[in-house]
Amino acid sequence: MKIQFPATIEKAETRSDRTLKLTLGTAKELGNDTATVFSLVHSEGWFVYSSNDDITEADVPTEKAESGTHAKSSSQRLRAVIFVYWQQNGKSGNFEDYYRTQMEKLIEGVKEKLT
Repeated sequence: MKIQFPATIEKAETRSDRTLKLTLGTAKELGNDTATVFSLVHSEGWFVYSSNDDITEADVPTEKAESGTHAKSSSQRLRAVIFVYWQQNGKSGNFEDYYRTQMEKLIEGVKEKLT
């Protein structure tokens, strides 16, 4: 889906993961396009901005935009799975202590397999 409208970059903030958060303001009422904008919230795509210079179709990348902001790293996924396992098995003790213990067990298991 594609939508175009005049806008202003009103604010730019840095995030802890070194990405940026941009706040846009529309230069006029969007009318029927307002619903389209809301339907695109949390979707990934290309943001192409021009300070009143010409933008051509060639300026828009053709490959799929994948920011990676929604994908968890392998270590984040493992931590989340260990957390769910801890929850389902009675939440004994502090999760941070449980997590460290489980990670040590995994590390030791891999070390034992080393030649």
